[in-house]
Amino acid sequence: MFVRLRNSAPITEAWQHNGQMALAPLWVKASTIDRPHELILDRNSGRQLVNLGEWLVRDLDGSPLWLTSDDFYRDYEILTGRKTS
Repeated sequence: MFVRLRNSAPITEAWQHNGQMALAPLWVKASTIDRPHELILDRNSGRQLVNLGEWLVRDLDGSPLWLTSDDFYRDYEILTGRKTS
C-alpha cells in the first residue's frame, strides 16, 4: 500500500506484519529475517524484532523503518488508488 507522512507530499510504501511473509513485498523480504514465530528487521544500527500488527515503512531512500501501529497511524496517512504526488 502507498502511504505518505501527514501534511507532506512524498509517497512511500508500507507493509503491516500479519504473519504471512509469502505475501510481503520484495523490499520487506530483502530486509528481514523470517524465523519461526518471529520477524527480524536487519538494520545498520542492529536488529529489531517486528511484532504482529507492527509496520515496516519504506523510507524515501529505500531503507525500511519499523513503526508501532500507534506511531504509524499518528504519522502516516494511507492513500488509496494509484501512486500520486
